[in-house]
Amino acid sequence: MAALSGARLIASIQEHFANAKVYMRTDSKIALHWIKNNPCRWKTFVQNRVAEIEEKTSLEVWDHCPGCENPADKITRGLSVKNLVNDEVWWHGPPWLIQQDTSCVILRRQ
Repeated sequence: MAALSGARLIASIQEHFANAKVYMRTDSKIALHWIKNNPCRWKTFVQNRVAEIEEKTSLEVWDHCPGCENPADKITRGLSVKNLVNDEVWWHGPPWLIQQDTSCVILRRQ
């Protein structure tokens, strides 16, 4: 469901920023496996969501983000506010994120 929400959000954004380069990440290897395979292989609930993800995004943009490097997981995994203040991944993202092509970060209306 999170991957589908992300795909819907990206589709909406791309209506206004059609040339923006997109990277989609999930920390769920199961969800990534579903997305990267034929939707017909899955039961109806998953099949319908994967089919919509395929309609809204290219499969090539999807990749895995290990849970330990996922900033969104910091609070759900029990990181206290005291430790969160000094957490580099929370404030700046995982180190590999900085190494990617960031020319797509600035979005301009055309």
